[in-house]
Amino acid sequence: MPTPETIASIREFLINQGFVVHFDGDGESITVHVNLKHVRLTFGFRILEEQRLLQIEGYLPVVVPEDKKLAAADFFNRINWGLKRGRFVMDPGDGEVRFRQEFGYGSVANIVDIAMLYLANGGHMIDAFFPALTGVIFRDTSPEEALEQGTKEYELLSSED
Repeated sequence: MPTPETIASIREFLINQGFVVHFDGDGESITVHVNLKHVRLTFGFRILEEQRLLQIEGYLPVVVPEDKKLAAADFFNRINWGLKRGRFVMDPGDGEVRFRQEFGYGSVANIVDIAMLYLANGGHMIDAFFPALTGVIFRDTSPEEALEQGTKEYELLSSED
């Protein structure tokens, strides 16, 4: 069963890859800052012991204003419909946005590899769709048009990998 030692293993791996990583709380979770093509953001890793999940969240550096929440929710719903791993979530109260992923753990033998796969997936999704989200929030881009823009950027970023 993953424990704070598992989080420490992920932390050690990230440090060895050149990331600056911080423990949160009593070591039950960590955060790492990542520079992407379109945005700098923070990812958090934590164990949800009761559900036997490792959760990885990317915290987007934008808050959706009250008058744009319905359009943003529509945009996120359109993106999430086609996703198999992860989802965009928005706090309906304060408008905070995250890209949230969880995976169940059985064996901890490959948990670091899986965590890095999910980190890469989350970074890729956020980087592709963040400019489109800012269009919805700040330029009155429709959710349909924003989805098309984000999908094109996702394909472009995928071809660069």
